[in-house]
Amino acid sequence: MTIALPADLEAFIRSEVEAGRYADETDVIRDAVRRLAEARAQLEAQQLDSLRQALQGGLSDIAEGRFVTGGVMDSADRAAG
Repeated sequence: MTIALPADLEAFIRSEVEAGRYADETDVIRDAVRRLAEARAQLEAQQLDSLRQALQGGLSDIAEGRFVTGGVMDSADRAAG
């Protein structure tokens, strides 16, 4: 795999290696990609949790009889049936 980076990012990567934070440029890129993957997974988990909470609220409303019939979905069901 070949990666082309802008000059400022190349300079940053070199400075990280020169400062002794990483053994080489590959380690810098590997760490950055790993952190991106972790952040993406965490964000997706948070979004899924939010959806589950919203769904649970709706299911609780239905279970307790707090819903309205005759809405758009009911009309679509009647048209299809």
